[in-house]
Amino acid sequence: MVKVYDLESFVTQQKSIPSSFCTGSGHTLYAGTLPNNGNSNSGHLLGITMGKNGELAIQDLSTPIQGEGILALTINAEKNTLFGISYPSGYFFSFDLQNYKSTVYHDLLATEEQLSILRDFALGPNQYLCKALIADEKGLIYGSAPINRIFIFNPEEKSFSFFEKPIPAVWGRETMGAIESWTKSKDGMLYAGISGDGQLIEINPGTRNIKNLGKPIMMNRIRGLTYAADEKIYGIAGSAPGYAHLFSYDSMEGFKDLGNPEFTMIAPGVEQGINWRVFQLGTITVSHDGKYIIMGEDESLSQLLVFPVVH
Repeated sequence: MVKVYDLESFVTQQKSIPSSFCTGSGHTLYAGTLPNNGNSNSGHLLGITMGKNGELAIQDLSTPIQGEGILALTINAEKNTLFGISYPSGYFFSFDLQNYKSTVYHDLLATEEQLSILRDFALGPNQYLCKALIADEKGLIYGSAPINRIFIFNPEEKSFSFFEKPIPAVWGRETMGAIESWTKSKDGMLYAGISGDGQLIEINPGTRNIKNLGKPIMMNRIRGLTYAADEKIYGIAGSAPGYAHLFSYDSMEGFKDLGNPEFTMIAPGVEQGINWRVFQLGTITVSHDGKYIIMGEDESLSQLLVFPVVH
């Protein structure tokens, strides 16, 4: 960690960046914010570039939907278009990075009947909305919609379709079936982490077949997924009030529970050689070459954690 930037100095009345960071042309990163509580506050799209001097330039690209935050985000870099899910309503939107105009779709909104069912289970938008999106090799956008459905958005036709099979769920907990994380393997297969019951599923974009790969640990949630150079999927399973676990998966060995990782502190300015045990992992990604896994903790005293998967 070399520098921390205060979000308030670039866009005010925002409390977090829940979306993923998407990489566009020219190595520009894009992210979406969640505003402070209040009906008049809205989330913003940010464009982030790094100058030759190592300083970040952060641009406020605008608000795609007034009164809504941005929960999930992905990009079609070739088409220069972002796609997202808003919070708390769950609108789907596209955002043209050339003219900074957004198009809002109502197709994924929960119906009154669905909302009544969700309220019966005491579920709010945090539980039932899709928290992550992904684009396949053809540029189609995948995500989840209430209740327990996987959708595909075709940007060329501006149309939605839904999988015939529901998201895998434990009986009686189907209302919890929302996708929380995605990754894609080198052969184009898609992998999704299910929030409610913590299953990992495999989706074949060509056949639309869903394969339930099971649970890496006996807890709910898969908060993050990434695909590394050793051709394994790495992910974060579980969360508070329990402990998050790092796991790996490949088709040959299946799941490997790597538990609560332990790192030796080597950061400048701290006493060297201290073992740091990680209990609440919040994010995971992979370096550009796929050789390093980078994770972040989700606590007030948090570390940035890096380890090689290919030596």
